[in-house]
Amino acid sequence: MNYLTISKHTSHIKHRILLYYLGCVNQAKLNENWGYIETHGASGICVDKTGAFIKGSPVIVHEKFPKISMRLCELNEKRFQLLRKQFEDKSQIRVYLGDCNTLLDKLHSLDDNVWYFHFVDPDGIRTDGYDQLQYETVKQIIKWRNSDILLNFPLIPFLRWGSYLIKHPEKRGSIVLKEAFTRFYGSKDWIKYYSPMNNPKWDIENLVNNYIDSLQPYYDQPIQKYLVKTEKNLKVYYLIHGTNHSLGYLFMSKAFKKAEIWTKRLVWDLGQVSLNKFRM
Repeated sequence: MNYLTISKHTSHIKHRILLYYLGCVNQAKLNENWGYIETHGASGICVDKTGAFIKGSPVIVHEKFPKISMRLCELNEKRFQLLRKQFEDKSQIRVYLGDCNTLLDKLHSLDDNVWYFHFVDPDGIRTDGYDQLQYETVKQIIKWRNSDILLNFPLIPFLRWGSYLIKHPEKRGSIVLKEAFTRFYGSKDWIKYYSPMNNPKWDIENLVNNYIDSLQPYYDQPIQKYLVKTEKNLKVYYLIHGTNHSLGYLFMSKAFKKAEIWTKRLVWDLGQVSLNKFRM
């Protein structure tokens, strides 16, 4: 199947945070002066573990804000074709095939006076021989003063593969993947947050905090983070938000606080939640 398989629970939370934030931006009279960039657009339509189709973030954002300019990127060619089909009659939306780490300048080639929102949503560290995201790419985004970023920092690759790479550095493929982790994190410091003692575990909190600290000097406002968990309380990823705008900081702060309420409701009403019935 060419559609990306996702968790309905965690995706609902992520999409509600995204829509709430963009709704605040829209209400702040930035409607014609902001653009949306997504570095990992996938297929536009995803499926959950039951096989049910779910709208992906590009489709959700376009339905909510149909007039804004959008630039979408997808590495997988089959998913790219599905994504492009979703927007083939929309002149304000451009869809690019390729690696976001090399296409960033093209994605960002909008009017310099436009404020950009970058949704950076990798679902791993390395796929099909390509890095899903590199630290240098994130750093390039945040160097653009007129841009915000909402970044998905995936935890599962560290919990699942990072431990293996540290314990079995001689195994086939370990060197390549270990280098990809370093390019994602920006340094080899990620290794020091794994404890190989009797009860091997990751210091996830400091792993992410150190990553944020390395980016903070580029922002005027404090970088914020929100931990997303499954309905079974498994830590899946952090959403990390950076902005140079005081209003942007305020909007996302509110979104993260509201997410705590949404999460509790979603745990109990998971089967009753519909993406097209979200209320701002």
